[in-house]
Amino acid sequence: MGIISVQKTMKGMTMKIIREGKEIELTPEELYEAYKEQQEIYDTQNIENNMVEYLDSDIYEQLKNNAAYIEEATDLFRSYLEESEMSYEFAVREAIRDTAKKYIKS
Repeated sequence: MGIISVQKTMKGMTMKIIREGKEIELTPEELYEAYKEQQEIYDTQNIENNMVEYLDSDIYEQLKNNAAYIEEATDLFRSYLEESEMSYEFAVREAIRDTAKKYIKS
């Protein structure tokens, strides 16, 4: 592992990482992009980990490895959090169920 320091500048936050003697500095834009990427990873894992709880078992079996479904549910989850007043848990449940309706034909 390396040494990480975060600094606040007039242009925003920057991060310096020193790994194996090499210094890498992330600009505010790069730091924000890294944050958004990590957020996407966590959101995706959250959807994957909760599908079994919020879907009927037969629907879960059909969708558990469907990358398009998981990506769409993840995007909808983030949208519900940022554009509505849903709680975190409610947004997860609704994104999983609402997206499943598009992928499962009755």
